[in-house]
Amino acid sequence: MRKRYHKISYMQRHIGRMQHRIIEARVRSLGIHPSQHFLLMHLSEMGRFPSQAQIAEELDISPASVARTLKQLEAGGYIERCGSDVDGRRNEIAISGKGVEMVQRSREIFGRLEAASYAGFSAEELDALESLLQREMDNLRRLEQGGEIQNSRR
Repeated sequence: MRKRYHKISYMQRHIGRMQHRIIEARVRSLGIHPSQHFLLMHLSEMGRFPSQAQIAEELDISPASVARTLKQLEAGGYIERCGSDVDGRRNEIAISGKGVEMVQRSREIFGRLEAASYAGFSAEELDALESLLQREMDNLRRLEQGGEIQNSRR
């Protein structure tokens, strides 16, 4: 069983690296650095724009990295900062028209990548894959938090 676990883990890591290379190449072709792109996409998904500290916590990166990347996004014209109506000590972030265009182009690219990745999978296979990966993520979350994994199946 150990060899099988190893093979599956290897395949997952390899798939992740392949996806990362493809995504990074596509993102660079858009003219934006991957770290800037990652943060811009995260902001677009949120629907609200939290503080830099909240962004750092959600993405598990340093507040300094968030601050630097936001400055780069602002310099590139992808975001705009304006004073908060609620708290004068805080700047709010808004995605600019250029940023919205980048997000739309990115979603098209990722949509094509995802469709290509799962070409030929039936709806049932996708359901099963999603369920299995969720279970694996749950197991790893428990381990990360110091818990143990229940081996109910073999």
